[in-house]
Amino acid sequence: MLLDSVQAGQAGGVLSPASLAALDAALEQAGERHVLVCLHHHPVPMGSRWLDRVALANPEALFAVIDKHPRVRGLLWGHVHQSFDALRNGVRLLATPSTCAQFRPRTEQFEVDPLPAAYRTLELRADGSIATELVWVEDSARRGSIGAA
Repeated sequence: MLLDSVQAGQAGGVLSPASLAALDAALEQAGERHVLVCLHHHPVPMGSRWLDRVALANPEALFAVIDKHPRVRGLLWGHVHQSFDALRNGVRLLATPSTCAQFRPRTEQFEVDPLPAAYRTLELRADGSIATELVWVEDSARRGSIGAA
């Protein structure tokens, strides 16, 4: 299930009541199928004050829906330009690094990380487990280009 968390003209995100209701309905209809939910903005703190100011504004509403549906196996997002992998109530929480430049984790202010461009592969298995791997593109010509003079 793909969710639109973008707010026009804003860096932070939000899920509308209509989007949350649509998610709840889609999860009800999923039956016995395992589900991966994807959105742009991060629903959990990343530990960077500047980045957490532009997170999903209503993560508690998202988790209230997800917590009702045990077939949700993963929640995936971008926006943070860094990797993240944790477990919450049996749901895998995953952030993917950027195919452009990475943001240095756990910083007070914006800072580019010298790591190269990367992406995350996902294998959604029949048993509901998720196998994932980070692939770093070592010869990335755009490495560190965000914020460069």
